[in-house]
Amino acid sequence: MPFRLAAATALAAAALSIAAPLTATAGTSAIIAPSSKLIVVGRSVAGLKLGAEYGAMVKAWGAPKRCAADRSTCLYYARAGSAHAVVRFTKGAVTTLELAADPKSHQAGTLSGIRDEIGVRVGLKSRDLAAAYPAGSWHSSSVFVIPGPAHGETVFESTKGKITTLMVRVAPDYLASIG
Repeated sequence: MPFRLAAATALAAAALSIAAPLTATAGTSAIIAPSSKLIVVGRSVAGLKLGAEYGAMVKAWGAPKRCAADRSTCLYYARAGSAHAVVRFTKGAVTTLELAADPKSHQAGTLSGIRDEIGVRVGLKSRDLAAAYPAGSWHSSSVFVIPGPAHGETVFESTKGKITTLMVRVAPDYLASIG
């Protein structure tokens, strides 16, 4: 069965990861400084692959704005409350990559150019996701899920018809299968 997190579980995990002690690190005014701007569904976001280690994250995206003391979660953002990127680690390997923006503005400039091979990105209208990804399905009126390799998935969340969040994630037990 593919790896699934209920919306409530995802929110709880996010709350716990943010509640963990955070250590400030060097950052820039841009959210991330990616080595690539391509999203590969089920595998990577902007040059950072599932299963990568902390050093590969810094190489691909630059230094995070903040990280939990145990480096289980790293945050990238330009300012509090703005668009952001989150990287979650399990046993030192990336298990979740997330890009999100405010549903009103989508802060296109801060996530500009990060898209998949057919142009899907945060801020785009969500009504065309099913046609773009026939293997995916709507799990609610605002959550579209595309099953990925090795019990992974790519999740698009939308608000008022626009994609506000994109997550590429995998169950930690299946990291070795990503390839």
